[in-house]
Parts: sequence; structure tokens; C-alpha cells
Amino acid sequence: MSDTNGFVIENGVLVKYAGPGGDVVVPKGVTVIGRRAFRNCGGMTSVILPEGVESVGEEAFARCKRLKSVSLPDSLTAVDNRAFAGCRSLTTIALPEGLNSIGTDVFLGCNNLRSISLPKGINSDAFEKITGLTSLHPEKENAFVIQDGVLVEYRGPGGEVVVPEGVTAIERRAFLHCDGITGISLPKSVTFIGAGAFCDCSSLRSITLPNGLTSVEPNTFCGCRHLSSINMPLSLNHIGSNAFSGCICLTHITIPAGVTSISRSAFSDCNRLTHITIPDSVKSIGSSAFHLCSSLTSVTIPDGVTTIGSFTFAYCRSLTDVDLPKGLKTIGAGAFRGCASLRSIKLPESLEMIGISAFKNCSNLQSIVLPKCLRNIGMSAFEGCANLQSVALPKELKIIGIGAFEGCTSLQCVTLPEGLNALHFGAFERFTDLIREKRRQERVTQDRQRSRRGRRADRR
Repeated sequence: MSDTNGFVIENGVLVKYAGPGGDVVVPKGVTVIGRRAFRNCGGMTSVILPEGVESVGEEAFARCKRLKSVSLPDSLTAVDNRAFAGCRSLTTIALPEGLNSIGTDVFLGCNNLRSISLPKGINSDAFEKITGLTSLHPEKENAFVIQDGVLVEYRGPGGEVVVPEGVTAIERRAFLHCDGITGISLPKSVTFIGAGAFCDCSSLRSITLPNGLTSVEPNTFCGCRHLSSINMPLSLNHIGSNAFSGCICLTHITIPAGVTSISRSAFSDCNRLTHITIPDSVKSIGSSAFHLCSSLTSVTIPDGVTTIGSFTFAYCRSLTDVDLPKGLKTIGAGAFRGCASLRSIKLPESLEMIGISAFKNCSNLQSIVLPKCLRNIGMSAFEGCANLQSVALPKELKIIGIGAFEGCTSLQCVTLPEGLNALHFGAFERFTDLIREKRRQERVTQDRQRSRRGRRADRR
């Protein structure tokens, strides 16, 4: 059996991988990684093996020269000969506690490997040919640098990390680039985590944030590309910029009630995120907050939000259902640009402005009702909406920007409001001549009406 992601799987054995590489997540249900299954996969940079995998076969990942990060499950019990031989980009790896059998020359030629976390009972002689290895059995008490209750730096091998009791704060960048960490347990005493504290911990899979924490600072979990589970406390009131950017394994997020602001790019490029719950307490959502969340299918924005910033949901190409707040006044530049699955959207009556390229290239958008209060449609706002068939423009509309409806090739009907002040060049590309003729006829009609009124006045 072969699936669409390049995996050839037979009776739970992953026999061969023929995918494009990059960040690879092995499907659930696999129990064995077969002999040479990933051998010479030069494009693969990271791999996550799911719980249930029990063995890794001979030369399974041999010569994967760009492989930097490997996440091994707790279920793993055996790794065969030369399983990771020649993985020269690998710098650190944590072997699970349940591992009880390891073959010869498993990491032969991994000359950049600096740190290995060994489970009990595994003979360190198996690693004697690794020339660059500097850390094999680091003492746990030396893994943490703590000053006055602040964890300043982590120097351990990774794996499942338990932060000591009594720590009240995690310093900024304390765990930066700790590729070997798979899980972190934080004590209840922690009330502050600094910016970038866990940034680029590429093997981190889960974390529970302690109650008492009020903010997720900028870049805290940025680039934690294997993070699939996070629990946020009810005490939280703010999510900082880029806090979870690039966490490509997150599939769902529940933001706790009490959070009032989500900063720019907070969840950008979380491309497996399918569902997010935003509480009514949120009043502000920053620009690009969900940019490139390409698997997100629906979103409800709470009524307290009055502005959707630039590129907030841009290129969320699976987005089909959007519930906008009743008090919304502005949709920013590129806010829904490239949302190719969006077929319709209900705009609230409070809306006054649609920004530049706000719905550009929403190629499946078929209908849209513009509210009565709308005054400004920005440049290229609906450009490339090839399936848009009709637009009724409200009476209060004053400005239609350049190319606002350019490339709307299915558009059949446009009704222009009488009070329109500015209709910029190319606003309705395929109706340009008709609009000019309509305006000419309107001017002729107005001139005739004025002339008739003048003749009537003369007769009196």
C-alpha cells in the first residue's frame, strides 16, 4: 500500500519513503521502520516517528545528509545496525527510556553529533566511533543554570526535561535550539517565560504551561515544528508576536477565556492547524496572526474585534467558513488574500472600509453582499475573484480603488451608487467601456433636465 505522502506501508511496516522530504511526519499505525526505508533521502530535514513504532531497521535513515532533527517515540525498543549512519547534519538525539537493544555503528559518520541522551542499560561503547561527541552522560544537576530562581540556561542532553521546583521564571532564549528536547514539565512556581525561551526546539512535542502565567512572550515557541500539543492556562491574557509561528504539527488550539490580544504572526505558518477557538474576551488580532495556516477550515472572530489587520488570514487556502464580528469597521490590506476555498462571506453592517487586496485571488468567491455603511473599497480588493458573479454596491460608497474588481471574469452585473465620488481606473476592468458610456449618458440626461428647467423658468 502506498499513500499520497510518499509512504509505502505494508501490515504496519514502513517499507519505503518516496516523498519530497522536508519535515516528515510518519503516519500513525506504523510499528516498524523497515530496512533502508529512508536511505539516501537527501531532502529530508526532520522526522517524527509516532507512538507505536517499536523498531528501526538496518540503515533505515542512513545517508540522510540533511537530517537535523529526529523525534523517537517512547514505544521504541530496538534500533538496528547503522540506522543513522552518515547523517552528518544530526547534532543531538534523545533515545527513549524504553530502548533496550541498539546495533553496531548506529551513528557511524555522524561527525556533527555532539550530544546523546542514553537510557539506562545501553552500553556507551556503541558510540565510541563518533568523533565529535562531547556529551554522553551529562549529570542532571549540571543541566540547569539557575540564578535567584531564574532558569538562565539549559545545558542538558534533551529528552523529557523536568524543570526543578522553585524556579519562578525562564530567561529569554534559555532553551534556544535545544533540538534534543521532546517534552518539558514546568513547575507551578513558574509565572514568567521570556521571549524565545523555547525557540527552535525542533523535537519538542508537548508542553503544559503553568497556571499563573499571564503572557506568552514573542517567539516563545517559534520554530518548534514538532510541537503537536500545548495546554494554555486560564490566567493567560496575551499571546505575543510569532509566539507559535512555524509550529507545523499543531492541529488545533483552544485560546483560554481571558486572553484579550493576539499579536502579529502569533500562529503564522502553522500549516496543519485545522481548528482554533478564539474566546469572546479577545479585542485585538494582529496582522498576519494566522497567515499561511493553509489547513484552517473555519474561524469565528469575537464581537469585540473592530479591525482585522493586514494579512491576518492571508493564504488560508482551506478556509471555507468565516464568522465576522458585528462591530467590525475595517478589513485590512490582504486580510483574506489567497483564501481560494472561500465561496461566500457575510460582511457586517458596521463595516466601513475594505483594504487593499483584502480578498484578492479568492478564486472561488461567488457572492458577496456589501453593507450599507461601506464607504471605501481599496485597490485590488477583489482582484482575481474569477467566480464572482454579481456585486451590489451600497449607496454610501464613495471610493472604488484601482483594479478593485480586475480579473473578475464571471462578473455579469454591477450597480453603481449615485453618490460615488471616485471610480479609479480599471476598477471594473471588463466594464470600463460600459461605465464610461453610462456616465456619458447620465451627463447628457442631467444637461437635458437642466435645459428643460431653464425653458420652464423663461416661460414664467
